[in-house]
Amino acid sequence: MRPFRLHSMIKEASCLAKCLCVYKGFDFELDVQSSLPDLVIGDERRAFQVILHMVGYLLNIFDGGGNVIFRVFSESDSEGKSDRMLGMWKTNAPDEFVSVKFDMEMREGSSLSEGASSTPNSSGRRRNSAEAKEGLGFIMCKRLVQVR
Repeated sequence: MRPFRLHSMIKEASCLAKCLCVYKGFDFELDVQSSLPDLVIGDERRAFQVILHMVGYLLNIFDGGGNVIFRVFSESDSEGKSDRMLGMWKTNAPDEFVSVKFDMEMREGSSLSEGASSTPNSSGRRRNSAEAKEGLGFIMCKRLVQVR
């Protein structure tokens, strides 16, 4: 683990993700929480790999024509209904640590106003456009990324 610039890594990963999405016929949106720290200590390569895995997974199970939304936010800000529904584990990290959540969501249509909310599905099967789309997320534990 070593220091790296989180915002720079997110920008680079999202640039590549957008290229992949456009190639497969999807629109791409990025939503990064402004209060995320920039300088963090963690495994930059692994975080980058996780993001690309999430994009690749969604692009492989869905047909083109939707909207991929990539969100990055601190885990403490994600205590909404979706985490309770998905039963995600929450850390009791001290103040010097931050858990970062990467979330990918697929929506039908080309804009958020036309989209349907995502529903979790762990089967990983390809879905047709008439069905609800799933979201995919990972939480990076305090050992992977921490505030410097």
